Amino acid sequence: MIKGKPGKMTRGVTKETLDGISMDFFTKLSEGLLKGKFNFTPTRRIWIPKGLGKTGERPLSIASPRDKIVQKAIALILETIYEPNLSENSHGFRPKRGVHTALKQLHIQGGTYTWVINGDISKCFYKIPHEKIMKLLSQHITCHRTLELIKKSLINPAMLGNKIIPSHQSTPQGSIVSPVLSNIVLHELDSFCDNLKKSFDIGRAIKVNPKYHSLGSS
Repeated sequence: MIKGKPGKMTRGVTKETLDGISMDFFTKLSEGLLKGKFNFTPTRRIWIPKGLGKTGERPLSIASPRDKIVQKAIALILETIYEPNLSENSHGFRPKRGVHTALKQLHIQGGTYTWVINGDISKCFYKIPHEKIMKLLSQHITCHRTLELIKKSLINPAMLGNKIIPSHQSTPQGSIVSPVLSNIVLHELDSFCDNLKKSFDIGRAIKVNPKYHSLGSS
């Protein structure tokens, strides 16, 4: 799953690749994980343009290809635990979901919307506190080795040239685990909005706007 995607093969701070990887590597890796001795290699920090229509740059953390194997394993486990319980209104960074499924939902349900909020969470990945992430994870995960491993991935520093950049908060942009972790945190916002919407959904029919009704009568 890692080797099949060219972008996942980009080197980190070391020159190691997936070439020459063997079952012996996985055996030693699993032993290290079970004993809690595995440590991530610092990521390589680069800056890339923010994207179409946006100015400025954003930081991207590139892990070594072999560390990405562990990241992918963590992501698969978290998806298995949390994916069935995420909101049906959530479409970002989820299996078999994306822009098209979001547009389909709007096409089917959008005709009944009376108002819409257009928002953007500024620097979402960079501002999520590690304490918030770990608190939410500990509600469903009891394995201390798993929680410890995820915490290691969060606090893993980055290197920009010879400068070490510590990680005190955020889910690193570029980490395979980050999209899943952000969805777990943002599920709290989805749940809040779902409950808020229910408090407005009162009655059997949509209330007619008096102004619209008066214009129609005339």
